[in-house]
Amino acid sequence: MLPPPIPTPDGVPVRQAMPGQSLTALTGELHELRRSADVADVLEQILDEHHGVVGDLEEFIDTAAAWCDRLDTANGRELGQHLRTIAHHVAFLGDQLATAQLDLAVLPDVTPDDAPPLADVPLLPRHEVPSVTHTARARAALVSSPNRPAAQSTSPDEAAHSPAPPSSPRRTR
Repeated sequence: MLPPPIPTPDGVPVRQAMPGQSLTALTGELHELRRSADVADVLEQILDEHHGVVGDLEEFIDTAAAWCDRLDTANGRELGQHLRTIAHHVAFLGDQLATAQLDLAVLPDVTPDDAPPLADVPLLPRHEVPSVTHTARARAALVSSPNRPAAQSTSPDEAAHSPAPPSSPRRTR
């Protein structure tokens, strides 16, 4: 089953599915490459303006932001803005990858014959940032701070008869 075509602006060709263009397939290609120019070519496929995954991700996030705007709520607009910020970061990442791709193009041309296979080279450990869900954020927002204990709950009758707290003489700007 094929998904419906993605709407495109006038003058832009409809994007066709390209077999073997997944990140998994492109990463697999890296294992067989010996020349830096070939690696630069694979990276160029990821960065391609019309069919690259970086542009696709940016477009997906922008579309999700527009979807959130359609909710016409404060939360929808806030999430839409957050998604646009993420899309901006993806665009910045694309710029950084383009710089790396240009750097690859000028590296020495051939991998030394005695270089270990890519599969034998360990990947550096990544710094993992714990995932924070909206539910976790909402719970954290409702929990009282240890530096500022929660106010003692009072009944509505007590609240009506208790004196108002004294106003602070300090002024804020």
